[in-house]
This record gives sequence, C-alpha cells and structure tokens, in this order.
Amino acid sequence: MKKKLISIQINVPIEKLFEYTINPKHTNLWFDSIEKEWIEWDKKIDIWVIYKNQRKNWIICSYKLINFEKNKIFHLKSLDSDIEVIYYYSKVDGEKSKLDYYLNSNDSELIIYIKKALEKLKNILEN
Repeated sequence: MKKKLISIQINVPIEKLFEYTINPKHTNLWFDSIEKEWIEWDKKIDIWVIYKNQRKNWIICSYKLINFEKNKIFHLKSLDSDIEVIYYYSKVDGEKSKLDYYLNSNDSELIIYIKKALEKLKNILEN
C-alpha cells in the first residue's frame, strides 16, 4: 500500500517537537481518540520497544518500535493491524521545525483525522 505524507511546520525547536511527540503522556492531548498511552520496556537492552494506547472506545492497540533516531525519526508498526507510521523530523529555519508524518493507509477519514491531530499538536506547542 502506498504511504501518505502529511507535513506540518511548527514554530518550536526540533528537540521540543521530538520530545513532545514521542512522550506517551502527551499523545491523548493531540490525538482525540486516544484515552491514554504507555510504553513497555525491554530490560535487557534498557529501551522501550512497545507503545500501547487505549482508545476512548476501550480498544487497546499495540505498536512496535521499528526505528528511532533522536530528533530525526520515530517509526512504529502496529501489532494489531497493517498500520505503520513514520515521523520524520527536520529543522526548517532557526526555531522552526517540520514534521513529516507517513501513514500506509488510503483511508480518507483517517488522513483527515491525522491532519486535525497535527494541527492540534501545532496549536499546543506554539501556545
């Protein structure tokens, strides 16, 4: 399935954007359907490897961490479906950052939902 790209520029340093978006305590603040999110650690390698979220309809979804590079990439793949998301981070100019959100879905409702979530993220971080 072809990946869809949704991009947004946010007037904050890349470090702030990255740290905010990977922190599971913040996910429900910009994704309306998420009630809460948490991570599971692999104690052998001392890193989190699974993100889980509980949606407002009580469904729990799990995502495996595929790729992670601080201030550059955050890549998750669903363990429950074929959904895969990749966040690419880049500096634009000075204190501005860009988030490229790749999603392997052609679901138009989901794409609209993601666009709204990214606008909400922008509003939270800039205010």
